[in-house]
Amino acid sequence: MAFLSVLLFLLPTAAYLLWLRRHPGEALPLNVVVPALAGLALGLAALVWYGLSTAEERGTAYVPARLGEDGRVVRGRAEPPPPASAQAPR
Repeated sequence: MAFLSVLLFLLPTAAYLLWLRRHPGEALPLNVVVPALAGLALGLAALVWYGLSTAEERGTAYVPARLGEDGRVVRGRAEPPPPASAQAPR
């Protein structure tokens, strides 16, 4: 599985280097540059959208996952912070 991940990661670079070797001194054609820039812009927009849609609300504290009494994993979650009187002194 790791080999496939590395292959998929390196494949675009290998294709670009092959193109450079076959066409020395030429600039990339516009019909390659425009879709590449559009894909980059869409990818960045998707990352921003995902980050904003999964963000926790302000004022919440993350409680990490833990093992419950029965040995099952209790998922992590966001909860309101405990009252100031319940917090340990610093």
